[in-house]
Amino acid sequence: MPSTQNKKKPKRKSIRLWALKITILTFIIAIGISVVSQFFLRNVPLLVAVFVLALLISVGIVFDIIGIAIAAADCAPFVAMAAKRVFGARRCIRIINNASVYSNICNDVIGDICGIVSGAAGATIALSLILTAGSSFDVVADIVISSLIAAVTVGGKAFGKSLAMRRSKEIVFFVGRTVALIAGDR
Repeated sequence: MPSTQNKKKPKRKSIRLWALKITILTFIIAIGISVVSQFFLRNVPLLVAVFVLALLISVGIVFDIIGIAIAAADCAPFVAMAAKRVFGARRCIRIINNASVYSNICNDVIGDICGIVSGAAGATIALSLILTAGSSFDVVADIVISSLIAAVTVGGKAFGKSLAMRRSKEIVFFVGRTVALIAGDR
């Protein structure tokens, strides 16, 4: 009995430590993305601001797809590829074996930060439209822009989730090869 209790405590401590680390990392990344996006959005033409907003939404959707694919992927095909020394297969195995961490980073850190920052970017665009069109336009612009952002984000993620479930092997293989290339794996 005592050995079971000893095994549970380090796991709980490890989970709490991970939660603290990811909270701090998220805070730092959110500050960076917010500062960069607000700097660009305040001093650019409306069309460029809309492009930056679309880019933020797209990044959030893509990382949501990656996170779901990692959580849904099966390790067996990558074990077979690794036995044949296929480039990136070992990295895919590591990613799948640490799916909770990778999925958390992709879905919750990057995906959620992009969602929050895209809302702030939408507010900046609405403010720009209000200043251009006059104060009678303010409530309508804010409501329409925030609703469009929400609709595109949720719709894109809904489409992406089904894609990630169907194509998890291909998505994880692409991510694994990309990470292996960046990390300099052999």
